[in-house]
Amino acid sequence: MNDYKMLEKIKQSANSCEVPESLKPENISDKLSDKKKVNPRKRMYQIGGVAAAALALVIGISAMPGILNERKSVTMEAAMEEPAMEEAAATSEIDVAVNESFSNIFTTADGYKEVLDTMDEYDKSLKVEMETYVTEDSETSWLDRVFSGSKNAEMRESADAEMVAEEAPAAEAPASEAGSGGGTDDYSTTNLQVEGVDEGDIIKTDGNYIYIIRDNREVRIVKIDGAKMEEVTTVSVANESGEENISEIYLDGNKLSIVASGYGNGLRKTEKDIYYMDYRAVTSVYTYDLSNPEEPKLVGKVSQDGHYNTSRKVGDYIYLFTNFYPEYMVAAARSGSNDDYVDMVPYVGEEMIEPASIYLPVQPRTCNYVVISSINLANPETIVDSKAILEDANDFYITTKSIYVRKENWNHNGGHNTSIAKFSFKDGMIKGESAGIVPGAITDTFAINEYKDTLRVLTTARNGGWESEENCVTVFDDKMNPIGSIRGIAKGETIYSARFMGELGYFVTYRNVDPLFAVDFSDPSNPEILGELKITGFSEYLHFYGEDRLLGIGWETDPETGARLGMKLSMFDISNPTNLREIDKAVIANVDSFIGEYDYKALTISPEKNIIGLATSCWNENNSGYNYMVFSYEEGKGFKNQLAYAFASDTPYSWQYEAARGVYVGNILYVIAYENIYAFDMEQGYRKVGEI
Repeated sequence: MNDYKMLEKIKQSANSCEVPESLKPENISDKLSDKKKVNPRKRMYQIGGVAAAALALVIGISAMPGILNERKSVTMEAAMEEPAMEEAAATSEIDVAVNESFSNIFTTADGYKEVLDTMDEYDKSLKVEMETYVTEDSETSWLDRVFSGSKNAEMRESADAEMVAEEAPAAEAPASEAGSGGGTDDYSTTNLQVEGVDEGDIIKTDGNYIYIIRDNREVRIVKIDGAKMEEVTTVSVANESGEENISEIYLDGNKLSIVASGYGNGLRKTEKDIYYMDYRAVTSVYTYDLSNPEEPKLVGKVSQDGHYNTSRKVGDYIYLFTNFYPEYMVAAARSGSNDDYVDMVPYVGEEMIEPASIYLPVQPRTCNYVVISSINLANPETIVDSKAILEDANDFYITTKSIYVRKENWNHNGGHNTSIAKFSFKDGMIKGESAGIVPGAITDTFAINEYKDTLRVLTTARNGGWESEENCVTVFDDKMNPIGSIRGIAKGETIYSARFMGELGYFVTYRNVDPLFAVDFSDPSNPEILGELKITGFSEYLHFYGEDRLLGIGWETDPETGARLGMKLSMFDISNPTNLREIDKAVIANVDSFIGEYDYKALTISPEKNIIGLATSCWNENNSGYNYMVFSYEEGKGFKNQLAYAFASDTPYSWQYEAARGVYVGNILYVIAYENIYAFDMEQGYRKVGEI
């Protein structure tokens, strides 16, 4: 969940509270008549500054360096330097020039000494900023000083845990984004963002077995045959220290890949020939042969330094992303100089990443890395290629041929932008290509989209408080040169959800009502808003549902107060983008949250099967607990609630909710909630026919 949405939820919660009579505006206006009035949204932004500061501790303040070249740099116009940001923040409109040029430059390291020199440069700049922090007036540039980052790895890891609760074969980018994962009619697959780009999840099925992560410690393998279910075995993994947690799994034919992370112990030697026990975060991929699913055999394991962030599978390759926080000061103190590279460079397997594979920014602002590696499942014991970027970044968008690493940058006036670095990949080989900058923040996971040779990006930008918000459309060519844009969309509102299909894009903004916009990208240099529809509430997630239909899942709200009235399902007619219509809606009371609002992989949606499945929670006097709900949709009749199954109360509620999934095989829907699996016959009105 991004910071915009988090703050908006705080605002909605506040709006739903009853204000005491003595504190109502009409009763205290006289007392405030001689004082300067404060816009409530600006007040909200002051609260948001704390969240933004916490976010900055995770992702840093510096702009992502602009273009990536092998062992050379290219001079570019530095539009994103601090003075430019200051000027943009002071104007009444979002500065279009913010995203029209690249800022800093990445180079590859000539040697490990250059890596350390870059860290030292950052270290010196940090000391200067810390001195400024002590000597300057506390109100001068407080956010700038907080946003400058922290070398305290423990604090940074804690911030990661708080803020990051966070798309077939390699070919030309597909014409549309994925629906329900591209599975067959026989069984469901993971709900994906990009067609042809598989994503790891906590549950997978091949139609004969269901594979389930339990307690982050093992994978259950359950044989299924209609209503019959039987757990046949479990798979556990453990590194040398025995402290690994399983995060996600992949299923590809007769191969099961398990992504696990923990801390590895190893004996290592410094440049001074001093031996020591190294204890660092490690992420591993274990691959098993499932020729006999009841007796899986380990056929490969690879590891890389860093905390697990995300991964994707394209064709036969898994691309693994970790965040590595080196023990910079510890190593320097132990060796007495900065010539000891052991703790400052990430390892892949047993070897440090080669200098030529480490990208360094010209303007260093961190000692932390993003590490990206590729594993060929045909030879799962070997990593094909690895790259390390000396940069703080936690957000990634992956297509069938590109990786986009993105990061938000803020200044103390409330101005901000997002840097996007582009990498290409083919047959597991990864190469830095180019970079660009867009004004504002990419406020939704689906608000960035690669289509043919362009990248379309939707952002919400502001040059100060909430009242200055506006939404932007930016189009880049394949070299990340901006070629088209729209500015000033839905001022005072925030993008909440988006979806692209071919030359059309759809997105929802919200403040008190929910406008749905349709954008025509047929001329990338001149994108055009075709239609706008204003309705109550807002959609957190959009999903194409059959021909010319777009499903929205979100919340119904009071248009005056913003208070939530219930979970809302909307069906939009998009057959004519210039005349968008909401043709049906359903509002479900007694729902406080649904897992899909921040984890789209938890949704089971299939227009072919007419299934909209999701786990919900509710906490009030009349209806408390967790449920799995299934809806269907019929043109002219609207939405129908087919199933509302309350999870058992004798198992941990949080596990049931956050780990809940629904998968279908034939006419049976299997609902998995912690230790329990429930089978429902969809052809018999979702009658429960089995349980294990």
